[in-house]
Amino acid sequence: MHKKIVFGKLNQHNSLLKITKQHSFSISTSHKKDKLLAAILYGIKYYGSYEFMADDYEQCNASKVFVMKELLKIKIHAIPDTSTMKITKELKINSLETVTQYKHNKLIYLKKPIIVFFYSNHQENINGMDISSKTIIKSGSKIIYTSTQNGHKKRLKHNPKMNEFLFVYGLKDQNKLITGGLMNHLITNFLGEIKNNIHLNAIHVRNVSDIHTQYIKDIKRIYCRGILSLTNNNFEV
Repeated sequence: MHKKIVFGKLNQHNSLLKITKQHSFSISTSHKKDKLLAAILYGIKYYGSYEFMADDYEQCNASKVFVMKELLKIKIHAIPDTSTMKITKELKINSLETVTQYKHNKLIYLKKPIIVFFYSNHQENINGMDISSKTIIKSGSKIIYTSTQNGHKKRLKHNPKMNEFLFVYGLKDQNKLITGGLMNHLITNFLGEIKNNIHLNAIHVRNVSDIHTQYIKDIKRIYCRGILSLTNNNFEV
């Protein structure tokens, strides 16, 4: 399918793409500011707890391929009060997207946490590893954000208009092509980095039984939970 191509420029280490004690950011589209998403990113970094589970199937007997499934669940217990968030800087990237930095001076402690789900699946195929993922952010029964990724193709359900475009960003001497827009790209990378670090440092590994034992060989399960402690302020493009 032919898509419209949107071109823009961005400094990979731009100071706006940071979350600090005083600041957060989001990327607005079609002149719509998204304070809540900026507040959620802040909450993930400073007021998040997590549960993580990974199943490594080692090998499916029928197809002789390796499969690994991971689920990261983040609970956000506090966010900045969006009514106190003020715009401090803006940077227009292209005709659709603008990076907006916010400063806040008040926090709200949530009676019911905002939940972030990040599910990823790795499966071996003839070309290597096929990677897919899904991100859902919800508050109670309300879905705030949802996107899916299959390989390099990303699709947004909460903002389907963005699926109509391909985005090309000039970074120094190279061009980066993505789908779904920059905010989705950064969130996917952010959650993926959190998930990878938790997985690497998890210590609870055990073999488990499965009702499909004739199809699966040597299942290993990793499970852990704790308080998020994130030190990196930069979002890599």
